[in-house]
Amino acid sequence: MLTKKFCFKAVKSIYFKILRVLARDFNFTLNRQRLLKRTGLEDIRIIYTKRSSMFLFKIIQSLEPTNLACFLLSKSYENDRSLGKISFFETSLNKVGKKSFSNSARDTVNKWRFDWMGLTLQGFKEHLHAQFIRNI
Repeated sequence: MLTKKFCFKAVKSIYFKILRVLARDFNFTLNRQRLLKRTGLEDIRIIYTKRSSMFLFKIIQSLEPTNLACFLLSKSYENDRSLGKISFFETSLNKVGKKSFSNSARDTVNKWRFDWMGLTLQGFKEHLHAQFIRNI
């Protein structure tokens, strides 16, 4: 059983060490942006956001066969202030942070900078990819 908490900084560090091996940059001459460009790979944060967004979209659209759909929908409501945004809330009386499912889902949905309502899975994937291409 793992006793240490998941640390995104450690994963990011290991990811860039692997990229250095792939790019054969053993003397650390490339900065991280040039390293990503040379290998043709995306930043680990973008990969994480895309994967979590795809998973969340599949749950919302009932494309993912999981019991998380009922749980997620029971903790969500449509935000009246900004159309197309779903807001999530936590019902636990305990102190919760970013690791709670509701807070993580809210952070993921807030990163979607396009109208995703009515999109197919393929259309959503294309819009998500285009959003990150524009931000680079």
